[in-house]
Amino acid sequence: MANKDLMGNIIINKFKIILGTLTFNELHTVLIIPYTGIANPIATVNLTTYEYSLDGITWETMTAEVGTVVTNLNFTTSGESFSFNWEIKNDLGSNIYNKDIYIRLQATNGTMLTAMMNNSAYFPKIVVNETPTKNTTGLPNDYQGISGSDLLVNAPKIK
Repeated sequence: MANKDLMGNIIINKFKIILGTLTFNELHTVLIIPYTGIANPIATVNLTTYEYSLDGITWETMTAEVGTVVTNLNFTTSGESFSFNWEIKNDLGSNIYNKDIYIRLQATNGTMLTAMMNNSAYFPKIVVNETPTKNTTGLPNDYQGISGSDLLVNAPKIK
């Protein structure tokens, strides 16, 4: 048996999403989900799955902020940057803190689809008392205090 060299090209498809670091807008009403789209060969794709879950089992579609593009995205071999801006408080109300929130994204192009990209987020609610405390004056330096036994002289007695 003899070996033969055959001319031809082997096409290796690379088609994926890489998620970035989640951030909020100034009012904490929109969660910005940055991602990079990679495709080799270059492809025009649609973001077909953008969902959230509070238990990792039941999934709901995220409400996209007006202007968020989910169709005709150009994924390139070196990667193109996009963001999905989720109206998180529209979907979850103000109850977005101190709980696990799961998100997932997936893109499609014809018969190809990316792996489902999953991420989870936990946003702690930190409460800061912004009311200044009263600046009370201390006791005079020459105050000697009252002994404990003198304070208890008129205290009610427990029988």
